[in-house]
Amino acid sequence: MNPMTRNQKTDRTVRRRNRQSFPILPLIGVLVLAVICCAVILKKSRPKWELTVNETSDAKGRTYHSYDWRNLKRDGDRLTYEDEHYTSAQGIDVSSHQDEIDWQAVSEDGIEFVFLRVGYRGYTEGGLFEDQYFRTNLIGARQAGLKIGVYFFSQAVSAEEAVEEAEFMLEILGDSRLDLPVVFDMEEPENGDTGRTEILSREEQTASALAFMERTAEAGYSVMIYDSSARYEDDYDLTALQGIKKWTARYGDTPDFPYAFEIWQYTDNGSVEGIEGGTDMNIMFLPKD
Repeated sequence: MNPMTRNQKTDRTVRRRNRQSFPILPLIGVLVLAVICCAVILKKSRPKWELTVNETSDAKGRTYHSYDWRNLKRDGDRLTYEDEHYTSAQGIDVSSHQDEIDWQAVSEDGIEFVFLRVGYRGYTEGGLFEDQYFRTNLIGARQAGLKIGVYFFSQAVSAEEAVEEAEFMLEILGDSRLDLPVVFDMEEPENGDTGRTEILSREEQTASALAFMERTAEAGYSVMIYDSSARYEDDYDLTALQGIKKWTARYGDTPDFPYAFEIWQYTDNGSVEGIEGGTDMNIMFLPKD
């Protein structure tokens, strides 16, 4: 053993302390920089296809959008929207009425998203049916790179039937991944005939819609409701639907709908490559990062 002098011990102790304390300040700087970088990355990675709207509410709890229709641009049967807070995407909704579809041609024609009909309940007898082209359309639209949502055409006359419709639809969907919501769509017969839902009161129809959407949300899907601009307030209690995404239909220059919504179906006679005949056209309002 070689004993050290007091000075030698002091020098070694100082050097040891210096070696231990030296990395602390740079390490703190690295950690701060990492936190800042993570925050920037998270901000940049916010999903562009997250559907939200800037809303204001009235005393009854109804919410209103902030779109300025002076920013709406039309080019033939295509619409675009751009302002400080929103941009837009062009889409369609289809069912077996369109027969076979060339999805690659649809994508190349500038269509970015689609809502596919999963199934429907009959107007009179009330039977449940899968759309005969749903599975083919789901595969084709996915391969073509479109964002996909689905809708179910309801004729439920009670909340119990609405849950039955949701269960039927979920069984068809299986473990299918969707980019966009599942939509509850209840309409009157197109030919003017009397449908089984005409007996429903506003409160009963609202209850059916909520039952369908609640069951669908339990399965892990986001939900949305569809109706015409002219009929939303007649068909549903909008206070009860507060916070639920909305898709409105009106064939004109503007939606003429003051309440918060995310999608506008603006024509049922659009022209899209890969689809024969007229097609429902939609514009989706997407928040900017």
